[in-house]
Amino acid sequence: MDDYGHRSMHFRPTYAFTFSLVFFGLLCSRVDAIDEDLGQLVRKSRNLTETDVAAAEARLQAEPDNFELRALLVVYYFPFDAARRAHILWIIRERPHAEIAGSRYILLRPPGKRGAYEQARTLWLRHLEDKPGDLVILRHAARFFLPLDRFEAMELLRKARRLDPQNSEWSAKLGRLYRQDSTAYGGNLGPEIAALALQTFDSALVLADGMNRRPILLNVAQLAVILKKPEKARSHATELLDLAVEQTDGDDYGYFIHHGNHLLGLVALMDGQVDDAERFLLKAGRTPGSRKLGPLGPEMMLADELLKIGRKQVVIEYLTLCKKFWPGNDLTNWIATIEDGGTPKWRLYRWR
Repeated sequence: MDDYGHRSMHFRPTYAFTFSLVFFGLLCSRVDAIDEDLGQLVRKSRNLTETDVAAAEARLQAEPDNFELRALLVVYYFPFDAARRAHILWIIRERPHAEIAGSRYILLRPPGKRGAYEQARTLWLRHLEDKPGDLVILRHAARFFLPLDRFEAMELLRKARRLDPQNSEWSAKLGRLYRQDSTAYGGNLGPEIAALALQTFDSALVLADGMNRRPILLNVAQLAVILKKPEKARSHATELLDLAVEQTDGDDYGYFIHHGNHLLGLVALMDGQVDDAERFLLKAGRTPGSRKLGPLGPEMMLADELLKIGRKQVVIEYLTLCKKFWPGNDLTNWIATIEDGGTPKWRLYRWR
């Protein structure tokens, strides 16, 4: 059992650093996986007018226990905390098992004084004390603590893993936390924690089946590239692509096709197979796109490496292909820079 979090306490970041690195990323970069009920709530909130919202707030004065109205307003107001605060505290206190209580819509950003956040934290700790073996409470509390109390979140996920050892979810979530930390704090934790993340994802992979293996395979393959383990990266990226083509009608198909081919290209380049690396780069560019790739954009690590060794034309072709799923001017500007003999200022912070 790892003890990271105890032995790494001296690396605990400041609130400002943690907030900018993790919480902002959670709000702006990553789209949460949500089930149909919460998905319907999100869609419904988009159709609300100011008149509807005022009527809902007024109705709550007469019906303070109306969970549906509070949940709708929390989603509508997101990410502005002042309007959501009272509703969030009510949901955590009264409905901690509700799906929204474990979503990003319930997260709080403390402005200077941490009053509302501390109140919410106290509510979660009370639930954890009252129901120490409740896996839903552990899941939702860990999600809430993640942005500002990472080590608390780690401890909760470890506890859930001990209580529910056959569930891949807990190791996968711990692996993501370790992976984030391997590149945080000025790189102080680096390869040691990246190796721990890989080990933890490996444990999750043993327990996962079917399509649930795909995000874990992606993480394992990426970490294997980082840790210079090309054979491991190749085998897991290949399995990822094999699983992706089994379900071509889902939104994740394009996402995994892009990343799987990008990873195989990096492995080919590590092995000195430049022509194969180019081929995989173009395959990555031919993805149909996905909801995740739209806001995040394409991977640029392989393109960057190929450009460094003079493979200019294939990089331009790749960027042109990516225009079909990533709108905006960045790709056009990068192509112009390359054609003029320069190197674009890529965003190489990939592998979130």
